[in-house]
Amino acid sequence: MTPRKLTASLLALAIAAPAIAATDGSLGATSTGTADVSVNLVTAPTPEIQISGLSDIVVEDIEVGSTTAITTPGGSACVYSPDPLSYSLELSVPDMVGDTSGAALPYTLGIGPRESSVFLGATDISSGGTTQTISSLTSSQSSSCADNTFLSINATIDPTVSGFPTTPDAFSTTITFTVTPE
Repeated sequence: MTPRKLTASLLALAIAAPAIAATDGSLGATSTGTADVSVNLVTAPTPEIQISGLSDIVVEDIEVGSTTAITTPGGSACVYSPDPLSYSLELSVPDMVGDTSGAALPYTLGIGPRESSVFLGATDISSGGTTQTISSLTSSQSSSCADNTFLSINATIDPTVSGFPTTPDAFSTTITFTVTPE
């Protein structure tokens, strides 16, 4: 296509395309004007959420042969979102593993959501199982959880449960907390 034909084709196309512009009515007994409406439909922004303030759960020493369950003092975590939203908490709670023996040490992880300082009940999750999800939790709108909306976290170790190790060893594991807006 020659440059003149291309220019003529583009000019004809521009003239044929409808213009988006408001028009005024004319002076008379009635007057009608027009206004075009346009909108861009875009993908909604993904809500942002953050879990913070987690700390390691430290359990006091347990003597081999003990029959007394130990529950750690409560720790906490803040789940913050700048916008009010509900979220789900997915937890991976593997058994602790002995450094020397490789033996599994079962325990129970306790999660207790609080909203404006009101305790909403605890969910106990036994270690060693599949990933667990707790839904319909409310995020804090304070990055430091100053509004007292947070998660209480503790661990209970009961030496009377079946399969509890009977030889001295140091045990540890990593718990994974994943928060997702609902």
